[in-house]
Amino acid sequence: MSDLVTSIGSNAFMNCASLSNITLPSSLQTLWDYSFGYCSALTEITLPASLQKIYASAFVACNNLATINFAGTKTQWNAVRKDSGWISRTSPVRVVHCTDGDVAITY
Repeated sequence: MSDLVTSIGSNAFMNCASLSNITLPSSLQTLWDYSFGYCSALTEITLPASLQKIYASAFVACNNLATINFAGTKTQWNAVRKDSGWISRTSPVRVVHCTDGDVAITY
């Protein structure tokens, strides 16, 4: 994925059954609704420190998503605007791994 990408649109990777892990570019600022929804094989994702907004249902029904890495600090992660329901409660992931420690995911 190009380092010029600033946004991943609605439904961009929705139902992508072969996607198991992905590292998003350092230029990314926004994940729109359902951008990775229903990616049943997705187990790990790395989000850039540049991320500013995650819309509702961006990771809905990613029931095997066990690891979220964030390339920034806990303070930066907490500053990311996250809509309610950005991730499914059925996902096994419970923390976001930041460069200076983990942050619990709140639903």
